Amino acid sequence: MAARPIAGRSHVAGQVLKSGRVTKGKTEGNKVPSDQIEAAITDQALEPVRAEPPAWAENYQQLCDAIPWFHCTQSVMDHNERLCWGFLIDADGGTRTYIDEEVIITRIGDCCTKDSEGNLALQKNQEADSTLARSIIASLNSKLPVGLIIGSKHKILNRDLPHRYNVMAWFRVTNVWFERIGTNHGAKVRFEKLDLAEKSWWAAKGSAPPMPLELRDFDTKPQTLKCEGCSKESIRVYEDGWMCLQPECDRFWKIGNVSSPPELTFNPAFLSFRSRPDDEILPNCSLVPDHLSTLNEDATDISTSRGAWKGIVCPECHKCIRRTLWRGWKCCDDSGAERGGKPISCRVVYDDSERPSMKREMVFDKKFMIPEIDDVSLPPYCKLTYKLDGVGFITHFVANAEINSRPNGHDDLFIGLQREDLGLKLFPLLSSLGNFGILTLLIRMTYKLFNGNTQRVDTGDGKSVSGSALQDNSVLKGCRLEDECRVLKEKWKAGEISQDKYDNSRRTLFATQKGK
Repeated sequence: MAARPIAGRSHVAGQVLKSGRVTKGKTEGNKVPSDQIEAAITDQALEPVRAEPPAWAENYQQLCDAIPWFHCTQSVMDHNERLCWGFLIDADGGTRTYIDEEVIITRIGDCCTKDSEGNLALQKNQEADSTLARSIIASLNSKLPVGLIIGSKHKILNRDLPHRYNVMAWFRVTNVWFERIGTNHGAKVRFEKLDLAEKSWWAAKGSAPPMPLELRDFDTKPQTLKCEGCSKESIRVYEDGWMCLQPECDRFWKIGNVSSPPELTFNPAFLSFRSRPDDEILPNCSLVPDHLSTLNEDATDISTSRGAWKGIVCPECHKCIRRTLWRGWKCCDDSGAERGGKPISCRVVYDDSERPSMKREMVFDKKFMIPEIDDVSLPPYCKLTYKLDGVGFITHFVANAEINSRPNGHDDLFIGLQREDLGLKLFPLLSSLGNFGILTLLIRMTYKLFNGNTQRVDTGDGKSVSGSALQDNSVLKGCRLEDECRVLKEKWKAGEISQDKYDNSRRTLFATQKGK
């Protein structure tokens, strides 16, 4: 099968191509800003792609929230359980990079920092037991498909990619090897598209369809030789000559007895060979999940189930959407239909025996603070007082089912807070690095929802959702101070005393009652 030429700007038809990398040229005089260089590259004629990607996103976190096999907000590889599940190729794939409709060759990453020209440079040797290299090798050995994503800053493909991040397809890892990169050695990987019968969406518009599987040659493989120094086999990656690709060998990265040149040409046989379809290499999940179809909209826990925390892929435009709104998902925060659930019943917060605790759980041990327990002063509340030496005291009024179930009580508040749109949403952290915007959804702090609008949301009758439960301090029947509290309440309702005067008088009553 003929070699597939790289779609680069320097390509000449019929010429065996070298791997490429977009770098800034060294010129004398004033340096051109990087954003102008990027714009100049973008303005060059890019071939349109054949179709739209199955899913896309404008930033990293949209991908991480919606795509199950890509959960790395600040890395190019999703690795978990010592396996590689997802991989991103974007602006800088390193030297000797290749991509076409079915094959991708790139470095694995890791151990890199940006040099003075803005390119990622390998700073130290990358070993086979490093986290990323070990994960990609494990995916190769275990026959685990890897999902690939391409960013719009990837220029080797020379295609006009429709979005910032575009989900490509499932790929299989066919080869992992090591090369000399500068003064260090680093890992490279060859990905091969899993479904060779389907035409890639990133193929050039108007390009020929892929060769049928029955006409493909799956038997011809590139040359593989055993090194005389280390007795290990290495595949011939470059046309310039065979080299040992074992970094621990003395003959590593040498053609004969001479170190290989910095400019190398890919071996056409290495680019063109294809792996025979294998029924054992099957994805363990969907490339683009239909998450909405798995949620039962009639279920009461749809809004708070673990699955509802995640992002979704819009069924209409295929954009990855984060769950930023309390009420559900929106393709855009300012417009579009919401997709959400129903309020949760108060029944789920009680235990199965329907016996809510009258008292807070306490450990009667001298090592812990033991409060004063008062079940008489303010029934049906239980009052717990914690004394802090040299500071003061903390009083906790423990509620129960009788209190919570009152009209306009806390059970009604629990339902009302879910039914009313309080404007709760996740906002990007102001101190987050990069421009992708890390949300306030933190590990072990998944409840961090904020209202960026300080205005109160009314129910329509002039009262806020929390108005009745939080401001209407009703007089408790049977409490020792019922008569005094009722007098204060009537004065406050009649406007004879202010809210501050009412609150201070109540505190004085309770303080006087303490100790009796």
